[in-house]
Amino acid sequence: MDLKSLSKRVLWQNTEALIKVDRHTTIELLHHLLEVKSRRLHIEYGFTNLWDMLTRGYGYAEGSAQRRLSAMDLIHTHPEVEKRIIDGRLSLSVAALMQVCLRKKSFTARQRDDLLRDLEGKSTRDAERVIAKIIPKAIPKDKETALTIEHTQLTIVIDETLRLQIEKLKALLSHIKPNMTNAELLKYLTEQGLKKFDKTQAPTRPRKSRLPPAQAVSYSRIRIPRSIERAVRQRDQNRCTYVDSVSGRACTATHLIQCDHIIPVAYGGTNNIENLRLRCQAHNLLAAVQAFGKRKMAPHFRQQ
Repeated sequence: MDLKSLSKRVLWQNTEALIKVDRHTTIELLHHLLEVKSRRLHIEYGFTNLWDMLTRGYGYAEGSAQRRLSAMDLIHTHPEVEKRIIDGRLSLSVAALMQVCLRKKSFTARQRDDLLRDLEGKSTRDAERVIAKIIPKAIPKDKETALTIEHTQLTIVIDETLRLQIEKLKALLSHIKPNMTNAELLKYLTEQGLKKFDKTQAPTRPRKSRLPPAQAVSYSRIRIPRSIERAVRQRDQNRCTYVDSVSGRACTATHLIQCDHIIPVAYGGTNNIENLRLRCQAHNLLAAVQAFGKRKMAPHFRQQ
């Protein structure tokens, strides 16, 4: 099939259909694994257990195999989970986490239903936090472990408030460094702190603009005043406001957020707050393509 010949609507519909088929296929695989287990066929065919069969026999990564086996056990004992995996309310990873949780602690039927409801729609990380409230882990002390001559592993425990502040700061700094790691953030903040508080360092002077006068004047005409940009970011809560007109699905990205002109400046748009909105990099580029064409914007494309 020549996918490039498909319209965007057909391509999207086909993709959604394949995702649904994939979920159904996953459930079918779990049921087949249950039947193989009940008949002990894996032993007859030379494997010591199902995990050995999936990893050694069929090349599954260890984590991928374990997730499927945990989800298999979950749908066996709690069939109501199956429908939630099929319709996407529960990912395979979260289903596996739920099974691990149920193994470690006894739940009443109501508590199990509450746990299932709390896990629906959660990412793996958020699901881990839900489970941590039920089965808290011991909080370790800060620790430094030498890995190489130049690298040390720093282990710290932070509270939820600080974690959210770190995520917000990463989003605000995403224009400087997209997908910033915790180590990169710590290095950046340390360098900025030393510049400010270490009096032994020579002060750095701000760089002068290298733009020629004509370009500088042109830039100043279209630059959005900081007070206006601040008001737009407060209004839009510093997140992308794109909403798909067909499905009503909203983008909630907080990284690489840019002020976008609803009516482009090239078409007479102004810097009035009513003509400004927040867009993530991907949806800002989409608006530019819709306004100026794909060919003109092609140099700005990145793989999304």
